Amino acid sequence: MSLQVYLLHPAVLLFLERRGFPGDPARFVLVLVAYGAVALAVPLAVARLLAGTRVAQWVFGR
Repeated sequence: MSLQVYLLHPAVLLFLERRGFPGDPARFVLVLVAYGAVALAVPLAVARLLAGTRVAQWVFGR
């Protein structure tokens, strides 16, 4: 499962980077924490959902 997270994590980070950050310091911290949680949770959820399926074997080679 770590391979799936390793491969999907940069794509999620790129998407979040394009969304940007707010200028307000308080909101910046909240958005930074939320982005960190999303950047880890989305690849993990996708990896868990695809685990053991033919799609996972085709996409990730395992």
